[in-house]
Amino acid sequence: QEGEEFLRTKGDDSEVNHNSYNAGDFVNTMNYALKIENADVVREIQEQIALRKEYEGFRLDTRAKVNAAMKFDSETAGLIKYTITYGGKTLLVAHAQSGASINVSGYKLAYSNKAGATSSGSTYKLGANESVVFVK
Repeated sequence: QEGEEFLRTKGDDSEVNHNSYNAGDFVNTMNYALKIENADVVREIQEQIALRKEYEGFRLDTRAKVNAAMKFDSETAGLIKYTITYGGKTLLVAHAQSGASINVSGYKLAYSNKAGATSSGSTYKLGANESVVFVK
């Protein structure tokens, strides 16, 4: 599925070809103009890849390691919040559907999908459809 990071689909607006092996160039040709057109999505995916490379907690390679490191701790509707603890570090990951406040005391903001996000203090207010990663 080469080109997913810049929102490439195999087909036209009316139909997506789910098995394009013999579909020809119209379906299978890479449209690199989409990379420019969807530069914000490309940038976002590059940031997420860099985040994954930087923090080993996002690369745990067995179910046992994930189960040992990950703890869900949100009971708020519209909020998914969990921690990943590994090698002396803790990642706090939160995704808010319609906004929420979370306690980030002792954590530093490492990532937000909202441009220009900053954090100071012990509480962070997530906006609608915002995802964040804090590190301690």
